[in-house]
Amino acid sequence: MEPLLTPHQCRLFSELYWWFSSNHRQHYFDSRKRELRMGAYATAPKDNASVLTRFAEYLRRLAGSTKATVRKRYEDMPFDIIIDLETRTFMPQRR
Repeated sequence: MEPLLTPHQCRLFSELYWWFSSNHRQHYFDSRKRELRMGAYATAPKDNASVLTRFAEYLRRLAGSTKATVRKRYEDMPFDIIIDLETRTFMPQRR
């Protein structure tokens, strides 16, 4: 069975998740403006379902991006499979 992601894609995915999770903290220090600011995802409740939902939304935005640099960087990334796997594995099933 072949791995889902190549080593290069694994590195990119790790960077994406690191960026997302560090911006999900309640606040961070903006050194340029010398002030404490709310993180990009700080308004989300601190439960796993909310974090994963927002991460999936972030991946969808990347996958549908019109910016050439973003498209080039993630052109081979199987975002749809990643989102499907994380949804089926981690999200509670609604019946």
